[in-house]
Amino acid sequence: MHIPYTPAQWLFGAVSLASFPASLVVVYYMMDNRSWCLSDHCVTGAVAPQIRISLAVFYGFLAFTATVILASKQVPGIRRILGKRIYPGTTISFGELGWLLGVLIICCIGLPATYWRYWWDRRGDKFIQQYSWIRLVHHTFMMVSGDCVAVLMGFLYILPSKNSFFATFLDIPYTSMVRMHIWIGFGNLALAFSHFVAYLLSYNLTKDGIMSNLFRGAESRTWGKGGYYLLIGFAAFWVLVIIVGSSLAIVRRKFYNIFFYTHFLTYVYTVMVYLHAQSMAYFLMPGLFMCIIDVGIRTFATFYQDKIANVVFEESGYITVTVATTKANTAKPGQFMRVNLPSVSRFEYHPWSIAYSDAKTVTFMFAPSVKASEWSTLAANWLQSSQQDGFGSIVLQGPYGKAMDMVVYGKSNNVAVFYVGGTGLAASIAAIHKILEDNKTKDIPTKVVLCWSSRSGGTSNMSLIQEWIKTGRVVLELRETAGADQDKSEQVVTQLDGEKSEIVFSGRASLESVLEKHVKPMLVGSEMLVRVGVFICGPAGLTRDGLRDADSFAKENKSASVVEVEAESYEL
Repeated sequence: MHIPYTPAQWLFGAVSLASFPASLVVVYYMMDNRSWCLSDHCVTGAVAPQIRISLAVFYGFLAFTATVILASKQVPGIRRILGKRIYPGTTISFGELGWLLGVLIICCIGLPATYWRYWWDRRGDKFIQQYSWIRLVHHTFMMVSGDCVAVLMGFLYILPSKNSFFATFLDIPYTSMVRMHIWIGFGNLALAFSHFVAYLLSYNLTKDGIMSNLFRGAESRTWGKGGYYLLIGFAAFWVLVIIVGSSLAIVRRKFYNIFFYTHFLTYVYTVMVYLHAQSMAYFLMPGLFMCIIDVGIRTFATFYQDKIANVVFEESGYITVTVATTKANTAKPGQFMRVNLPSVSRFEYHPWSIAYSDAKTVTFMFAPSVKASEWSTLAANWLQSSQQDGFGSIVLQGPYGKAMDMVVYGKSNNVAVFYVGGTGLAASIAAIHKILEDNKTKDIPTKVVLCWSSRSGGTSNMSLIQEWIKTGRVVLELRETAGADQDKSEQVVTQLDGEKSEIVFSGRASLESVLEKHVKPMLVGSEMLVRVGVFICGPAGLTRDGLRDADSFAKENKSASVVEVEAESYEL
């Protein structure tokens, strides 16, 4: 499926891409130029060539990454290798792991090997005579690890921008970018910690105390001479600890507001690390330019509010929200938008998967939290209370994320299976609409199977699937997991045959049973390989079990079928 880029996407994507050569130009004039340095520790003299080597490696690796991704779009074999999961039950791919290992090898092995000799020789034998060789090791490691932190931060800052050429032109999965951002963030903390420990070993095994060394040279009060950079680095480290600590999964999931607001400390941290050492800016700059563009676009969007056209309070407890807007007219199945309800919270934005979109509207579904203080619960309460007076305004940013592989590369699929839980239904709805639309021009239409698990009842009355219940164009299995020990089922009349079909069941079905029931019969007697597309989305347990079942089915039936699996998990 090819949807042309809008003029705005071309413009901002090109500007985002231009941030890289622009960064190189700025760095060229910054390096070895004190008049352009606002840091307490400036890059001058013989260290400049070492930094240039690091910059070449940094930009070279990014160019190599882009080349591989573009090649994967054209060569299915490369795409399959990059997308292959590292072990059954996980959503982590070889592409993600390979990229992370490449970054870590560069930052923890390659660059230290480049820097070590320079910093060692700079202190030399006099340092060993005055102190000891182990003290020289500590000092050298401190300087080397600081340079490596700078490069790692460069990778860290490139990833989170939602409006960037990575998302627009390379179509990198947003979940992959978030996962890499999280991993590199923890890696950055570990490397910063080693840098901090090396500082303690290098500077504080002297007759002077730690406070004296933190303010070393401060009596002269001359900025740019190294009188403050130890103190600033010490403070920046603890700011980083707060940022990373509040980003732990348990905090993000249970105390989202803490994670959300403490992440604004990133701006403070950015300023502090630049004041600490100028070299930080050389690698942060392209990511910062991209973030400025991203924040600018998203801030601009806040001034253009849209109207909520309709809200359905589903019997199952979910809430379906339709917004009158043209912002999602180029949305692709699998994408999401960031949503803000000004009447609930002025600053909080939450990602909502797109269930349906056209030139004039976009539809979402969400589930209120069990916690009364959570944003989703407050949003549900506000929508409920504002029914009489109209639902008011909503702010939308996006759409973001990549298109679902099943609708991009799966046009030749004989069957498409959607195994989802909870609000994972939303992305499936959008994809199924696209597949059914494509079926109108196919000689042999793709069979569509939807197995949706929900903790609540009333699933057969869900407004988003009523059309398919009536027409029977989609094979439905609605699994209600609340009170799963009660063996219940429900029959619903479908227009397709005018008879009752059993589509509502108690308890969560395994994906393997769904495939055995709806796909396995297609393999019997087939002279050609049956192409099967599987999309899995839901809680971590459902996703893990589904992936294992899909792998098991594919292995057992590899002689008669080709199974392509795509998964999105709530674990991030």
